[in-house]
Amino acid sequence: MKIKLLPFIGLIALTLVACNKPDPEKPDPENPTTYKQQIVLCEQATQTYNIYDLQTGEKVWSWNPAADAIVSASGYRFNNVSDAKPCYNGTCMMVVASGGAAAVVRLSDKKLLFLGNPLGNTHSIEMLPNNRVVCSSTTGNTLKVYNIDTNNVKQATPAFSMTFQNGHNVVWDKKRNCLWSAGQSDLYKFDYDLSTGKLTELAHYPFPDGCTGAHDFVKIWGQDRYIMTTEQKTFEFDPNTNTFSAGNSFQPNDIKSVSTGPAGYRTICAVPEESWWTSHVLDYNTGEQLFERNGAKIYKARWWLWGN
Repeated sequence: MKIKLLPFIGLIALTLVACNKPDPEKPDPENPTTYKQQIVLCEQATQTYNIYDLQTGEKVWSWNPAADAIVSASGYRFNNVSDAKPCYNGTCMMVVASGGAAAVVRLSDKKLLFLGNPLGNTHSIEMLPNNRVVCSSTTGNTLKVYNIDTNNVKQATPAFSMTFQNGHNVVWDKKRNCLWSAGQSDLYKFDYDLSTGKLTELAHYPFPDGCTGAHDFVKIWGQDRYIMTTEQKTFEFDPNTNTFSAGNSFQPNDIKSVSTGPAGYRTICAVPEESWWTSHVLDYNTGEQLFERNGAKIYKARWWLWGN
């Protein structure tokens, strides 16, 4: 007896095609046009991390560390929230606060995947290969590397720690398999040991024009170049020649954060209006106001983007 399989095979083929269609709710890093224009803000008025739709102003996600039972039990301090970045292809957010705490939070259910306590005015965090994060602390003058272990979420002891003066930022360079961090007066390049998490200095490059006090150091989307902001001036850095050039910011000094995106995205920044806070997100090149949250005490603003 012959069995006709063609209709069944056709059904399988249609199913496979349907399964392989892009999900419009899940941005494709290979196709930046699938991203929504969303920003993440560190808001110190409420000590929360919030994602907003830039066009509508709608808050689409928020995490309040004070409302998390594990954070509360730990005693770790998330006062003066200081940085937030996407990780794990945008399914999670990694955050730090000047109070000394650090975390990785899953967006779907706000489950903590990592909770650390680097201390010393923690200012930035970055994901490293082999399921680790590195945190930079300014007054603590340290870089600390932690393993992410979901069976042991709360980790008081880092896998590796080193002295690093006034570290305000950390960025992993996938092309060169190294870590960059700009501190008090120099940009440092570190080797990273996959097996132990140890960081070893490879080189350092003094800031031009006698500038000091780095704030942000970020990769320019789609380019092999970086933007660095300091207390006095902004610069671009070319890692191929290890040289700095003048930045293209609307004002030279004291830009707390900068964030770039693909075509159609402006470069955004946060500039203090009072103490170290602002109520506005600005165009980095022109100073035009792009977003407003009166009284929010925004410290940093970043595009909610990944895959650069």
